[in-house]
Parts: sequence; structure tokens; C-alpha cells
Amino acid sequence: AGWRGALTLQLVCRSWRFTAVKQVYRRVVLCCEKHMNPLVRTLEESKKFDPEKLGYGRWVREMETRRTACSKDPEDEDVADDEGHKLKIELHMFAINAVRIIRCVPNLQIYINKNGWAKPLGLNTYRAVMKELREHCGSSLLRLQWTASESPRWDDLKHLLSKTPNLRTLSLLYVDFAQTDGDGGSLGLPPKYSVLSHLEQLHLGPFPPPFGAEVLGSWDRILEFLMPPRSESAPNPAPSLPALHTVSITPLNLLSSR
Repeated sequence: AGWRGALTLQLVCRSWRFTAVKQVYRRVVLCCEKHMNPLVRTLEESKKFDPEKLGYGRWVREMETRRTACSKDPEDEDVADDEGHKLKIELHMFAINAVRIIRCVPNLQIYINKNGWAKPLGLNTYRAVMKELREHCGSSLLRLQWTASESPRWDDLKHLLSKTPNLRTLSLLYVDFAQTDGDGGSLGLPPKYSVLSHLEQLHLGPFPPPFGAEVLGSWDRILEFLMPPRSESAPNPAPSLPALHTVSITPLNLLSSR
């Protein structure tokens, strides 16, 4: 019956409500502060009444971030005259709420980032979001997907992939290789290689680099990270990605606007 049907089933009886609640919270969509605030409060409050301190977040398996300009109260339109300043505030609040929600969903399996749909490249996924995904959901994540113009920084992505041993699907339209820290900053040194022995599907591209980019990127660094060199001393070295069966790669320089 879908999400709305599950909401209706909660009203039948206590036993039905328990089953229905699990379906209601199986998938969450993060779109704007107006709609995220109630979800944050509900997930955090539910932990207080749970002996295991997990609350409703234990049932969340899929998270889709779809940052959009949701309808606002007329009074909110005058919060700031400077559109650039307003955008920064909205992005910051979105990231704060996203972090709080990720901390409540320890069994998350699917993360889909659709922030910046139909927008030009330029924004990066907040480092705090990537950090919380790694620390709170890394072992349970099966699928990571960026399908719009917001892209992860390369160093942040390396740290995240090093903590997702059960990952099955990785899909990236673009990665910001320019925004990197030589020493990893507060994250420490990034890992040299990742071991994703369960990775089945790898999709890279297609999204052109930002207009006017000084350096045309390539997927080489990601491929090298995912497929470390084999040991020459091993008589029968195992393949780097033994479970991989689907690969789709679009060269970044093929789509360059230069």
C-alpha cells in the first residue's frame, strides 16, 4: 500500500502499528529545513524511550537528499536581502539537519544524493555529512550514489570508501579532485587503497567538469584507489574487485566544454 497505506495501518491496533512504523521509516527524503526539522525531532525523541537508544531510526534503510527550494512562509522571504548569504544559511542548516539524522540511522544501507538537480557543478557534499556517513553507517552501507550536480571531495570520498566493506554499488557523476587536503586535515592521512570485495556495480560519469576548470580530471585516481596493484610474489593473486559485474565509465575529458 506504500507509505500512505502504512500511515493508515498505524491506526488499526498496537500490533499493526509496530509493523507499519517500520515501513513508514524505511525510506526518508531530506529536502528542506521546513520538512527536515520535524523528522529530526521525531528521530531524536524516539531514542529517549528506547532501551537500546535507537528509536525509529533503526528502521531507516534508504536516505535520499533532495535539497530544493520548498515553499516558505511569506515572512521568511525577508530574512536576508542578499541571496548569496541566504543560500549559505540554507546550505548550512541543511547540512546540520542531515548530520543529526545520519546519527540516528545506524542501519542505513542506501544513500542517494540528488542535491543540485539540473544545476551546474560547483557545490560539494559537506565534509561533516561524509564524516557521519563513515562513522555511523559505514559498515551497513550497500549503495552510494551521487546523481546530481553536488559532488563529493576526493579526500572525503576516500575516507568514506575505506569504511564501507560491504558496499555493492558505487555511482558518481563527478568527483571534485581539486578540493583535497594533502595531509587529510582533521581526517588524518587518507588511505592509499580501498578493499571493496563485495562491489558489484561501478558507474562513473557522465558529467562534464565545471566550466573553465584549469585541469581536466579523469577517473584514474578512483580506479587506482579501488584496484590496488597485485603482489608479484603471489602465485595466484586474487582480483581487486572479485564481485564486480557491471561497469560504466564516461571519460571526463570527453565531455569537457573546452
